[in-house]
Amino acid sequence: MIKPRIIKASLISPLMTLLPLALLAAAVIVAELLEIHLAEVSGYASARAAGLILFVLVPVAYPVLVLVMALAGYLLRQFNLLTRTSLFIGAGLVSLVLGIGLGWSSPHRLRDQLIGVGIFVPLTFISLCLGSYVWWQIATPKE
Repeated sequence: MIKPRIIKASLISPLMTLLPLALLAAAVIVAELLEIHLAEVSGYASARAAGLILFVLVPVAYPVLVLVMALAGYLLRQFNLLTRTSLFIGAGLVSLVLGIGLGWSSPHRLRDQLIGVGIFVPLTFISLCLGSYVWWQIATPKE
């Protein structure tokens, strides 16, 4: 049986996980609405497209993250591995896999792929660690 604290944590923490991505998407859209001329900036078109995609995907990602976080919390609790350290190690491993998968998919040169990995790994790590911290604070009873 999943504890109510794990369910509550799994409903709230994805909001914090998606917050940095939502802020980046909103910044790109606001820049576009305010007609800030960033066309001179190299790669602005791809940043604009990424921002719009993130803006659409954030609401889709929330229910998926709720299920993943509830399942991860439940499984870690079942195997007596539910510690703050295990959550942050898991966030690090997942961010490494996601960052490499997202950054390496660039159709351009190796340099661009490495830049993509260098951007996506820290971004996903910050997002997942923020969500993990909030999940831990809500799901674990205070002594």
